[in-house]
Amino acid sequence: MNDRHDSDSKPGEILSIIATDRLCRRCGYNLVGQGVSREPHYGLLVARCPECGQVADVLEYPTLGRWAARCTTLLIAFWFIALVGMLFPTGAATIAFPLAIAEGSARSYERFLEVEHTQFEQRVTAGEITAADTQFRTWWTTHHDRRMPWQHAIDWQIGVVLFPASLVLFALGWFWSIALLGLRRRWLLLFGLIVLAFAAVIVGVECVDWLDDPPTRAWRAARSAIAPPVAGIVLAYLSLPLAAGLLFGRPLTRTLVRGLLPVRLSGALAFLWLADGRRPPAGRAGAVATPDRD
Repeated sequence: MNDRHDSDSKPGEILSIIATDRLCRRCGYNLVGQGVSREPHYGLLVARCPECGQVADVLEYPTLGRWAARCTTLLIAFWFIALVGMLFPTGAATIAFPLAIAEGSARSYERFLEVEHTQFEQRVTAGEITAADTQFRTWWTTHHDRRMPWQHAIDWQIGVVLFPASLVLFALGWFWSIALLGLRRRWLLLFGLIVLAFAAVIVGVECVDWLDDPPTRAWRAARSAIAPPVAGIVLAYLSLPLAAGLLFGRPLTRTLVRGLLPVRLSGALAFLWLADGRRPPAGRAGAVATPDRD
């Protein structure tokens, strides 16, 4: 509680604001942010619940001891390390899925090229086509039509990988929307753009390497023709579930809390509402708490 000690304060004058989670004993409403005044009869510090009108006495808790403060600092350090550690799987997933799907498309196109090249060699052997060289690179540069390769590169296997990739990116965006409660939505999107920009740099470097690879065999030719555009398209697509997780992670979490937890327990999670400037959930004004039964 943030208060100012004033022995000459007038009754009803706001002396402080409740700065931590404190639940109303009657309806379970979270009193964080409510004003604290001095009760005129006994001179006690009290806060009134805005939902049911219940008056709650405000207790002054002793300052944490030295070891408790050290444990708190240690937990904060572990939490910070965990956040930094989660940056690695976030970046890895954003990079790995586009590259994996791109190489999968190249494999499909590779099989088509191998069949085409084999048929070309057979036609040369039969005398249907005159060619001085039947090596793959010569065929690729002089005889193969590379204008429409997409129909031979896109198959159902891409969807098999793309669907779980979308779920993973959405889950990662959801995690960061809760982990970064101090950021507004526009700053969450900026965080997502930074992750995508980093992934785009790594994917771009890999694509440049693919493009520089000489088409001496079917795999290299297929990868240089198909993998770079597929990787770019998939990375752009995966930005959608990542952004959706960042934007809708908190509302979904609040919905789950409302649906799965009673009001007296959900009040301890009021920070999920306060982070977006919303009112925490409140119980019915006439509800009276009952003691737990074994």
